[in-house]
Amino acid sequence: MEKIVFAAPLIVGLVLILIGGVMKIRRIKNGVLTEGIITSVAKMPGKVARVKVDLMAPVVKYTFGGKEYCTACSKFYPEGRMEFTKGKNIFIRVSRKNPGKFLPAESGGMKELLLIGCGVCIMLAYAVILLRYGI
Repeated sequence: MEKIVFAAPLIVGLVLILIGGVMKIRRIKNGVLTEGIITSVAKMPGKVARVKVDLMAPVVKYTFGGKEYCTACSKFYPEGRMEFTKGKNIFIRVSRKNPGKFLPAESGGMKELLLIGCGVCIMLAYAVILLRYGI
């Protein structure tokens, strides 16, 4: 039982690193990076943390697999989080299974880096504790 308690931080750190790595691989594997042009911005009212805000999603015209698509982003973002300007080029990740769905290429990366970073910090702290105090 004592060994399990000592191994818990190591296990938690490894799990966080693995989850972050799997999320990153799935995001890259499931979406094809392409470039499109923002034709307009769809807006709707919504709530973020119980606060009323305007939610925005870019309507992008892009070519994928020889076909041209013009569709709105599948996710709405709070106003000010990302800047969507009509006529501006944008890099997007298009779904391989459903080419009519896409997300801006910038979304998703921070969560993965935070998970991996927290896992590494936990493991480094565990290593320092082991070196300093031993088992």
